[in-house]
Parts: sequence; structure tokens; C-alpha cells
Amino acid sequence: MSSIFGVIRTHAGEAQAARDLARMSSATPHSDPTSVATAISTAGSLTAALASATWVGGRADLFEARDVTVVADARLFDRSSLAARLRQPVTDLAGRSSASIIHELYCRDGTKGLHSLVAEGSAAIWDTRAGALWCWRDAIGVRPLYLTRLSQDGVAFASDLRQLVAVEDVQTRLDLRAVRTHLVFGRFFAPGKTLVSGIEKLKPGHIATTTGGAWRSAEYWSPSALAAPTQRRRPELEELAQELGELMRIVVEERVEPGQRVTTHTSGGLDSSTITALAAECASLRGSTVDAYSWAPSREVYPNPNWDERYLAEAVCAAAGVELRHSTMSVDDMVSVHTVDRALQHVTTLEPEWSVQRQAAARGSHTILSGWGGDEGVVFNGRGFFAQKVRSGRLLTAHRELRKRRDIHGGSLLGAWKHRVFMPLRDQWLGRDRTARDTRVPLELRPEIRQALGSCIPYDEPLIVPEVGTRQMQLTLLSFGHLQARAESWASFGLNNALVYSFPMLDRRVLEFALNLPSDAYFHEGWKRWLFRTAIDGLVPDEVRWHPDKQDQALDVRLHELGPAFRAAMRERLHERTDNPYVDIDALMRADVGDGRRLGTDYWLAFINCEPAAS
Repeated sequence: MSSIFGVIRTHAGEAQAARDLARMSSATPHSDPTSVATAISTAGSLTAALASATWVGGRADLFEARDVTVVADARLFDRSSLAARLRQPVTDLAGRSSASIIHELYCRDGTKGLHSLVAEGSAAIWDTRAGALWCWRDAIGVRPLYLTRLSQDGVAFASDLRQLVAVEDVQTRLDLRAVRTHLVFGRFFAPGKTLVSGIEKLKPGHIATTTGGAWRSAEYWSPSALAAPTQRRRPELEELAQELGELMRIVVEERVEPGQRVTTHTSGGLDSSTITALAAECASLRGSTVDAYSWAPSREVYPNPNWDERYLAEAVCAAAGVELRHSTMSVDDMVSVHTVDRALQHVTTLEPEWSVQRQAAARGSHTILSGWGGDEGVVFNGRGFFAQKVRSGRLLTAHRELRKRRDIHGGSLLGAWKHRVFMPLRDQWLGRDRTARDTRVPLELRPEIRQALGSCIPYDEPLIVPEVGTRQMQLTLLSFGHLQARAESWASFGLNNALVYSFPMLDRRVLEFALNLPSDAYFHEGWKRWLFRTAIDGLVPDEVRWHPDKQDQALDVRLHELGPAFRAAMRERLHERTDNPYVDIDALMRADVGDGRRLGTDYWLAFINCEPAAS
């Protein structure tokens, strides 16, 4: 894994550029001077300094030739297609770095050469001849790239916010509109925005360049631009299932490095179970090792005799010949996650994952394969299917499938018609999002902050309005921002442990395949996720493949058990932040009463170190 960073300054010498890179490098976890590659060059009045840093002993990814320098934090897949484009044997690409391949594509076709890349990550290209910097982010956006304008005639970029704010003239003021958005929506997924004023996030599927100290970007890939699917008959659906199974093997195989230790998530769900099974299959042929982790605690910690997801995860690992390991989430882990500066490190589903990261790193793993994104793609649950059938006049098909669903899962047929047909049709007609929002400014904040927030207008956040049609619902979910939010969060924390995440379910080829499927592939014969269940026949045990649902009971119980100790530890840490400019700690403590309450949802503001900014 490489992180990339750099600055472009006007009327600045190489000494200043070197200082900038040194400061950014010092903010990069697990790097030292021997693991950082740098390049500094001048074009007219511009001085460019680019760097690629990796963990100690790793190989930084920087390539420089023909007045063009490329730094990359990316893994490139589908190398057979790349070889065909470059008219080279696939074997010639095997040992080449991502930066060198991106360099060749750029020199051949300009930035258009990057539009069709199947990749995870980002890259920056400095063209000395043109005096131009280009920043590219992969189509799905599984790793972030941050951009800002410097206060002294320049711009900067970095894979991690901590690297970017290390530059001496980067302003670190909190964006109160972003805070207001977070408080109203309970999250912050505003496209291209961060919690730090003046720092942007390059959107997925975009390429940015800078002129006159300002960033401008253009989109090169969007899921909504893909062709709409056509209806298929049952024999064709079975052919699609076979094609999907072969595609999944390819994308997982590309992510398992020969002779390396790979970590997988294994929850007992279809997506993570498939990735674990395929990784184990591939590892046995490549001399690699697979460690499978469940977020749920072990039976020694929680020996629940009743059924929960661990039975499914155990069945998957037994069939794959992999030992199932468990998150050792503790109060210290929870406190470590909840006391970070969230303006610089976004926190999403990290309480059990933080301990998985530490355990994986201790065992020598540098890659974690996650099934995140499957539910929006090829493992989609078919939301919008029934309303789509009714709206298109296929009432008998909708009724037959609802009846079959009831026979498998139970429940009321009338209730199914209400919740899966009539309510989605009504909500789309009304354009209504049923998500509850709290527009009040928390009383536990300091008066001046409450006043400033009260005058802020939240950014427009994407809304999940139930759509009529499976593809329409998928496109809505893909545009929501939650996929990138979790991936970006894990990438930042993974940097602390020299870990890189890879998401086979978010592979561009897999998503394009998913968005070209007819609705019957997602709900068929009373089963949601029918096509995917069919595609993994013989790979995942049938008790997992055809299980109607999974439960996180053991994890929920563990979180509940740790709750009192976590609250006590957080109160202690909050008392250390009484001088913070955002939260009135005494007011927060008075409000935090009763054994059943966690600390207020706005305590995280107390741990932010950015300066306040007016709205």
C-alpha cells in the first residue's frame, strides 16, 4: 500500500518543496525516509513536489520519465485488457508498478487513457511540459484523495487528511455547515466535502486538475450512465449465474497475492462467505494464507446456545479449510475509535473492525478483503422489485412471487402487498424520504457554537427515497455516499496498521454486471438474491447459501455488555477536554443520566482540534 501526497507552488524554490514533503511524510504512519520516494521539478513559475510513501520495507510507487511524473496509491486489475491496450504480453505487465502503467497510458492518450481503468485507489500526474497537475480517483472511490488550495499561491493533495493538514499554510478550520449537516442527518456523506473548511475530497470516477490555484474536476464514469438491462428468460438467468460465478473468481483471484497472508471478513452472509471461500481456494494454489475474521465475539466470550451468525461463519470456514477468528473488541478499542479527531479521520463501523485490524497486522497481513458493497450490487436484495412489477402491469407475477416469499419466510401476504408494493409506490409519488431528522441544535454545545450552527444551512445530502425498480434503487444507493464513507474510514485507520482494504464486490466489472441484470435476477421463486445464490452453488455450503437471513446477536450482546465500562471511560476522557471550544462538558455530563443512555451523540465534537469557523 502506498499513500501519495504533494504540493504545487508558485514562485517557490525546491527547498520549500522539500520542506513540504518532509512535513507530509512525517504525518504518514509506518513510513520512514527509506520508504518514501520523492520527485521535485519546476515548470516556469511552478514548483511541483510529489511523493509516494509506503510502510517500512515496502516499495513506494513513483515513476518519472519524459517530463511526466506519476505517483500512485492504486492497484490495477484486469491486466489482460491493459496488455491488449498497450499491445504488450500480459507477462510483461506482471512486474510493473501501477505508476509506470498509468504513466504509459497518460503519455499515449492523455487523461482519457485512465477512463477505462479497473482499479482501486488514486494517482497524481505532474506534466512538466504542460505545467499541469492531474489527480485521478478510481471509478468507485474505495480510497480517498483530498485536495486543497494553499494560502500562499499553491495547491496540495494527499491520500490522508493528516498528511494534508501537516503543510504549514493549510488552514484547519472546522466547516460548521458540515457539522450542521452531520447533526441533522446523523451522518455526513456530502459529495466532495469534508469537515475541514477549504479541503475537498475528489469524487469517485473523477479527474481533477488545477489552474490558477483552484481545483476543477470532471466525471469520467458514473453508474447511472450505464445501459439499462433487458429482460431475460429462465435459461438465460442460469447462464448469467454461471457468468457471475466465473467473474467473482477472477476478481478475488486478482486480489490474492502469491505467498502472502490475506485477511477476510466472514460474517456468515452471502458476500463475505463467497469471498472467504474463493480466497481460500485461490490461496491453496498460490502458496498464500487466509485468515478469516468475524466481528462477533468467540464462544468463550459469549457462549450463547441459541442460533446466531457464528454458526453460518463456522460452516463457511469449515468447508473452506480456514480457521475462523473473532474480533477481540474491548473497551479500549471502543474508546480509541470514539476519541479520534473526526475532522481528520472519519469513523464508520470501526468498533469491532479496529481490533480486527490490529490482529491482522500482528499476524503479518497487509490486505483485508471485504464484502462491503455487495448489498448494493450483485447481492442486492431486490428492493423495488414488486412495485416495479405492479407499475408495469404484471400484477400476477408480483402476487405469485409474494406468495412464494411468504411460503419461504412466513408473514402476511396482505402485509407484504402493503409494505412492498403500495408504500413504495406512494412514497415515490410523494417524493418522500421516511428518514427521521432532528433539526435542533444540541443544548450541550457551547452557546457561541450553538448560535453559529443555528444560522447554518446544511449541505444537500442525498436522500434514500424508496424507488420503484431494482436498478433505480441500486443507483440511488450507489449515489448515497455510505459505501465510500466506510471505505475511506477503513483506509485511514488501516494506514495506522500498514493495511490496505480491497473490495471485490465493488470491482468496476462486478458493478457494471450487476447494473445490467434484469429485476428477476434479484428476486426469483420467492428468494431475494436468487442469481447470486445460484452462482455460488458448490462453493458455499447450502445451509449458508439458502439461509433466509443472518443475525448479529452475539455482537449486539457484546456491545451492550461493554456499554457501562465504555461510558465510564468516555466520561473520564471527556473530562480531559473541558477546554475544547465546541462542547460544554459539564452540560453534557448533566444530560448523560441513567444507566441505559450512552453519552450524547455530539460528544465527538469535543475531540476535534480544528479551529472554529464562522458559518
